[in-house]
Amino acid sequence: MNKYSINTIDINCLEYTDKHYGNSYFIAQITTNYGQSTQGHYKTDYQYGYGSQYEYESLKVLKCVYDIKTNTNALWKFCADNGIILRTTKESATQRQIKEVEVLNFFKSVNIREVKI
Repeated sequence: MNKYSINTIDINCLEYTDKHYGNSYFIAQITTNYGQSTQGHYKTDYQYGYGSQYEYESLKVLKCVYDIKTNTNALWKFCADNGIILRTTKESATQRQIKEVEVLNFFKSVNIREVKI
């Protein structure tokens, strides 16, 4: 076990591409310690981004929740340095599907606006 009490991080990202302008937006659902008594559920805000941006934003959320102090902004590096299992999936979705996830109360929204990176 590492000093943050995180054993696993599972991220499910839903990405929507605007057909008119071609911009990509996403929302990520983050589960820590899947299947354990300390399991936690969080989500990023619906926001603009593409590629692996959802991983960087997920780390911002985890920094808030677990009071993580690290100099890296790369989730994979943080996990490798701390012996945490990282599993990610990214799926294409409609804007409606993303909005449905946005209103789920099961995943806690975290205000990351005050996090210093």
